[in-house]
Amino acid sequence: MKLRFADYIAAVGFGAFACWIVVGFFHGDPKLHNVELASSYFTRAIQLAIYLAVAGSLVAATWIYAQVRTGQFTWRKITFPLIAMLLGLLVVYPPLSYVYERTLMTRTRIHPFIQLFPEPPPAKIENRDEGETLIVCMGGSTTAWGADGRQWPAALEENLRASGKNVHVLKQAQPWFTSMHTLYNYQSNVRPLRPDIVIVMHAINDLTMNADHSYFSSGEFRSDYGHNLGPFARISRSKPLPTLIAEVAWRSWYYPKRKPIDTKTFPGLKTFRRNLEGIATMARADGTQVIFMTQGYLYKPEMSNEEKERLYIPNANAVGRDSYWTVETALNGMQSYNNTTRGLTNELGIQLIDLEQFLPKDLEHFNDDCHYRRPGIELIAAKVTNEIAALLELSDSQP
Repeated sequence: MKLRFADYIAAVGFGAFACWIVVGFFHGDPKLHNVELASSYFTRAIQLAIYLAVAGSLVAATWIYAQVRTGQFTWRKITFPLIAMLLGLLVVYPPLSYVYERTLMTRTRIHPFIQLFPEPPPAKIENRDEGETLIVCMGGSTTAWGADGRQWPAALEENLRASGKNVHVLKQAQPWFTSMHTLYNYQSNVRPLRPDIVIVMHAINDLTMNADHSYFSSGEFRSDYGHNLGPFARISRSKPLPTLIAEVAWRSWYYPKRKPIDTKTFPGLKTFRRNLEGIATMARADGTQVIFMTQGYLYKPEMSNEEKERLYIPNANAVGRDSYWTVETALNGMQSYNNTTRGLTNELGIQLIDLEQFLPKDLEHFNDDCHYRRPGIELIAAKVTNEIAALLELSDSQP
C-alpha cells in the first residue's frame, strides 16, 4: 500500500489522540481503590479490564483504518468478533454481579441499634469467682485487634496472672468504635457486671467524625455522630455494577486533583469529652476504678514515603470527592484528642496511662496510623501491666 500525505496526517493525528488517551490513565484518582468503600481487588479488576478495552480499541481502530485503505475491509470481518464479545459479556455479567453484591454484605452479625458488632459479655463473667478482679478494656480496633495472634488485653491478663493476681480481663472493644459506641456499650453490656477496673482508650475513630467531607459522611458534622456512615458506607453508597464500572472508568482518567485540608479545628472534641465524662461518671458512681489511656500513632512532622503509604486517614478514611486531610491535619487531630483525654483525667482525678508518650513512632511498632505490630503490643501490655499491678497492690494494702 502506497502511503499518501493524508495517511501521514491521519497517523500523526491519531497518534496524538492515542497519546492523550493513554496519558490520561497516568493521571487518574490515586485514591480510587479505597478498601473501606469497595473491595479493592474488584475495583482493580475493573480498572485492568478498562485498560485492556481501551488498548484493544486503539489497536482495532488502527487495523480498521489499514483495512479500509487497502480496500479489504468488510463489515463481516468485525461482526463476528463484536457478537462474540457481546455474548461473552452476557455470560460473564451474572456471576460478576453476584460476586460484587456479596462484597457489599456484612461479614458477621451486627447489632441492630448501633449497627456495629459488640459481643455481649460471656455469662460466666456475671458469676465470677469471689475475690477475682474484673478488668474491662474498652475502645476501638486498637484494643480489639492484635498482631501475630497477640492482643494486649489478653497479654495483660496473662502477665497479671503470672504475677499471682486473681484477675479476669474482658475485652469489650470493636473496630470502628468511637467514644459514643463505648458509652452505649458500657451502659448496656458492661455496667451490669460491676467491673472493678475499666480501661478506656479512644481518639482516632472520634477524630474521623470531623471529616464530614469524606466518603464516610452523609452530611455536615453532627454532635451525635449521626452524619457518619462508618463501616456501613460500603452498603450506604452501594451502586449497580454498571454504575460502579462507569465510576471506576471516570476516576481512572484525568481525575481532578483534590484540595488538601490543613486544619486544627475539630468540633467533635466537645462530643468526645462529653462521652468520656459520661463513662467516667457512670463507672465511678458504681465504685469502678476508671483508667483513661491516650492513643499512640505513627504521625510525626517528618515521615518517610513508606510510612505515608501505610496511612489510612490521609489516604482513605478522611478522603472525599474533592478534598482530603493532610498528614499534618491528622497529627494536629491526634494531639488535640489526646490532650483532651489528658485534661479530663486531671479535672476528674482519673488515672491516666499516657501510651502516646512512650510508644515509638516507627514501622517497627506500628503497622499503619495507629494499629500495632507485635513489638508495640508487647510494649503496651508491659506498660499497662505495671500500672494495673501497682493499682492492685495499693488496693490490697488498704484496710
